[in-house]
Amino acid sequence: MFVVSGHTTVKSFRKPLVGSRYAGAPLERRLWNKRKCARLWMQQTSSAGTAGTGTADASSTDSKPTAGVGTVAVFGASGRTGKQLLRQLCSQRACRQVRAIVRDASRLRSELASWKQDPSLSGVHVDVRAVGDLTRLDSNALSELVRSADAIIWSAGASGGRDGFQTSPAALDEATLQRLCSVLATESTANGVTFRSPDEMVRVLDFGRGPLVPAAFTAVDDVIMGGQSKSSFHFDSNDSVGLFTGLVTTDGGGGFCHVRCDASAVMPAERFGDAPLVNVDENGRSVPHWDLAAYDGIALVVRGDGRRYKVNLKTSSEPELVFQQEFVTSDDLPPGTFETHFLPFADFVPVRRGEPVYSTGSAQLYAMKLDPNRIRSVGLVYSKVAIGGGPAIDFRPGRFHLACRRICAYRQVPPRFLALSSAAVTRPYWPPLKRQAYPELAQVPIVKLNPAGVLGHKLAGEDAVRTLVSHRSSLGAPYAIVRAVGLNDGDDPDFPGAAQGELRFGQGDLMVGKISRTVLAELLVNLLNEPEGFCKTFEVKQEPKTMSRNGTGASAATLSLAEKLRQLRTDVARALKPWNPPPSLS
Repeated sequence: MFVVSGHTTVKSFRKPLVGSRYAGAPLERRLWNKRKCARLWMQQTSSAGTAGTGTADASSTDSKPTAGVGTVAVFGASGRTGKQLLRQLCSQRACRQVRAIVRDASRLRSELASWKQDPSLSGVHVDVRAVGDLTRLDSNALSELVRSADAIIWSAGASGGRDGFQTSPAALDEATLQRLCSVLATESTANGVTFRSPDEMVRVLDFGRGPLVPAAFTAVDDVIMGGQSKSSFHFDSNDSVGLFTGLVTTDGGGGFCHVRCDASAVMPAERFGDAPLVNVDENGRSVPHWDLAAYDGIALVVRGDGRRYKVNLKTSSEPELVFQQEFVTSDDLPPGTFETHFLPFADFVPVRRGEPVYSTGSAQLYAMKLDPNRIRSVGLVYSKVAIGGGPAIDFRPGRFHLACRRICAYRQVPPRFLALSSAAVTRPYWPPLKRQAYPELAQVPIVKLNPAGVLGHKLAGEDAVRTLVSHRSSLGAPYAIVRAVGLNDGDDPDFPGAAQGELRFGQGDLMVGKISRTVLAELLVNLLNEPEGFCKTFEVKQEPKTMSRNGTGASAATLSLAEKLRQLRTDVARALKPWNPPPSLS
């Protein structure tokens, strides 16, 4: 079924948010944690959305079943990539309804007319929303466009004068995407966008429940080994948060501060959080533990000072053995903003006396794995020692502070916000040393020219998507950011294997190559049901099969999409840590 509406309801217009702090020299900020990402879950509607104007053509209905996703809103649906997206959503039956958001509906009429005659494409309702210039839509209008949407795909991009219509990258790639993300961050409950469910995150320690929660923590600083550091964990009644503060020094041979909360101190459990406690027999006595076996990792909602902190999870009575992972806080968050760091259980490293516990004579790297169904204690650490046992290169002695709103356990789920970006967005802002290390990447024409600062504006738009998680009070909107490399229509004679080329993924903005729009569209649609792609920013290209090999020499074709995505780090990975732009590019 296809519905075309001539306009969307626009209550008011406002000037696009151009000239932001990202203009000219944007930065990647507030990224999340590494390896397996936090894959957030969105409550799916039980029936297709019906928002919009126009009527459905009942004769074009199809009895074949469609996917569980209800409505997918596609921005830029009449573009060259957008049309391929619509075709893939329909042919894969990836949803019940597509809300095609376009500037001019006439650009889709011929495609829609031909699709109505194709039974393989006629089972999905396509509702075309002709909205004119996206950059002129204010937050109210954007809110109407995504009302009751189950997923959003952003494939819009500045046109550069194509088809007689020119769009400013600052206005579209940055400002409009920022407004859309602001809508999702602040108004999703009101406008019916259901990007999260409280059932997918359980609060282990909720500091908003009062001073009793931080009071359950005990300081275990380096004084136990002769050091002179000192810390505390107390309640800030103004913000209803727990504050991990102190003074760390290397005097006396020390260099760490540590606070810990034992499950045995969390009684009754409901006064501290919602995570279940179970009693485990240890040497003939019953010891409380958190049972988090139904979850995939720990999520910390915090506001920090730009320092690197560690989380300790203890699962046994052995005094010096913990499972440890780290996260890096931002020091430039807007007032009142907290960020969420997701730490998968699978990434926690067994540590004894500051050194990782490696396995011997086994293919497994570490001697043991974290068992999330028996977590005895949760700790926070600021230390001069990195997880690998060596010195933490960014350690700074002195006073530190970390405000904690809550510590939760989360489940991993597929993304529901897909943002199509471009490779090379960070390259104009690489520091001199990196540009010297990769001169061929820093000197490509799009990087050298960067017309209208398009790469910087796309990077700022990416950042708006990434901060969706930190803006939301609990989970945030699940996302994946796809940086396409060398988009083409599949008819490039210099692009061998355009139809059969395998997908290759990368991070760090170091990839070059090409990918056909058809294959890219298929990937984006597949990501709607692929949890391993969530909370990740990555580049993607196609490569002829004969060239595609993994580390063991086996063809990459043997790896599924999930396996390939699983090898990517989530957005707090060091490969995506922001680079300060050199003065010459400021």
